[in-house]
This record gives sequence, structure tokens and C-alpha cells, in this order.
Amino acid sequence: PLGKRGIAAPRAAGYGALAGGRKEYIEWSNRETLVCVQIEEVEALRNLEQILKVEGIDVFFIGPSDLSQSMGYGDNPSHPEVLKAIEGGFKKILGAGKLAGISGNDESLKRYADMGVRYLYTHANRYLGDGARKTLATFGRK
Repeated sequence: PLGKRGIAAPRAAGYGALAGGRKEYIEWSNRETLVCVQIEEVEALRNLEQILKVEGIDVFFIGPSDLSQSMGYGDNPSHPEVLKAIEGGFKKILGAGKLAGISGNDESLKRYADMGVRYLYTHANRYLGDGARKTLATFGRK
């Protein structure tokens, strides 16, 4: 509802089924909406201080694979220069008192959590695949 667009408040508020009216719905939805910007380009890292000043952003999420591509290292988010850039971005985000986020695997997410990153993401299909392989192995299949 923030911004310059339609809000579809009657439909989104359940046509009056939710408590309160349009004003209460708009206030509630603004409180409950998570705004997450993705920092996935070298240019975004260069402009991170300005991006951090934008009001209303809840999470500043660094996309390691796309960032590595943008930096010229293909899909290699473990390249030392990419890791250095990610860590530098986190220092700026956390130093500004903002919430930092990233995706990764168990090992990298633990490392980032230890740095103070609190919005951690991994792909559920990774865990589903691991579970499926274990189940199939129980029956002697691959």
C-alpha cells in the first residue's frame, strides 16, 4: 500500500471480513510487509552507502552467485575476491544498523551467521534431495 499504486484494499482485506476498515488494513499491511532489496551487482556494492539510506527497506540481501558473475568470476561465489566483497558489504550493512541477508549452504551460512547476518536463506530442494536420496538408498536404489 505504500507508494503510488492501487491497493485493492476491499478485496485484500477480505471484503470487510478482517477487523477494522480500509485505514486499519493499510496500516496493518504496511507493518507486515517485508521489503528485501537484493545486492547482486558490483554497482550496487559501490552505491551501498546510498542504498542503506533508503527508508522502508527491511533486509539488504547480498546474492553471492549473481555478484560473482557481475565481478567477472562466473558462478564462483567462493572466489576470494567475491568473499572479500561480500564481507565488505556486510560490514557496511551491519555498521549502519541494518539487517543483512544472504543465501548459501550450511557451511557458508554458519560463517555468515557468526558475522552477524540474520536473514539466512537456502534452497529447500537441497534438503528434499538429500532426504530423497537417503530414502531411496534404504531400498537399494539411487
